[in-house]
Amino acid sequence: PILTPAVFREAVHRHPDVCDQLLALLASQVRMLAGRVTEFSTFDVRHRIYSELLRLARAEPGGEEMKIAPPPTHAEVAARVSTHREAVTRELKKLEREGLIARRRGAIALLNPSELEARIERALLAGGLGLRARRGPRAPMFALCVFPQRSQDRSRRTAARLTIAARRPQAKRLKR
Repeated sequence: PILTPAVFREAVHRHPDVCDQLLALLASQVRMLAGRVTEFSTFDVRHRIYSELLRLARAEPGGEEMKIAPPPTHAEVAARVSTHREAVTRELKKLEREGLIARRRGAIALLNPSELEARIERALLAGGLGLRARRGPRAPMFALCVFPQRSQDRSRRTAARLTIAARRPQAKRLKR
């Protein structure tokens, strides 16, 4: 049986507890999606991978350690954070060398999740200032962004985006 729009609206209007639960569900979805948008606009690939690992992990009883079981493939993580598989492999190897994660049979253990959270927090603070590192020979060294804010009278939203970019000085080629 399919719930028709009319029956759904009637149930929401007639039963306040259904309405409250639906609003709570929608609000949590909006918060989650807003967080993901912030991650994609603020974090580099490394920090998006950290966030995804923490999101997938579940607390282990009796300790700070967290576990991801079953572990996702590198391609799955890459698709979730909008990068390529090689970047995920490289970053997971780096985290393993640093002792922050361990690969176990059928799981990935986050040995020090508080350090991953601290790294994300530092990146978020740097991103909150509007500074974002760029890479590549033609990329600016930094970009300063002013994000949408309410006007003084709060009567309307104003949206302005100011980007100031400083180019890396191009190395002069020496003639031989």
